[in-house]
Amino acid sequence: MKDESTLLGRMVTAENTTVNLKRAKQLRKKARTLMVRFVREKILTPETTADKTDDELLAALPRRIHMRQGRRQYNAIATRRWFIRKVKNNPEVEFDEIIAEIYPN
Repeated sequence: MKDESTLLGRMVTAENTTVNLKRAKQLRKKARTLMVRFVREKILTPETTADKTDDELLAALPRRIHMRQGRRQYNAIATRRWFIRKVKNNPEVEFDEIIAEIYPN
């Protein structure tokens, strides 16, 4: 028999917490807006982003989702999974807070 959490339409995440599909979709949507803004403001120049769609901009993000340091494996910074995890841990996170974490002064 299948796991009860999958039968109820729920997604079990790495932190061992359960998020229903509606909430997961909201988190992915917010993470996507943050990713697009990050690419527009920090990775590419305004001249190159003027005529690009969001999907074309997201192609500029790194594809590798993990980094290795010694024997430990970490989430790579500024990937789709990294943004979703930041939004999940703090749903009220703002773009400036994420930028401060990536580029500390």
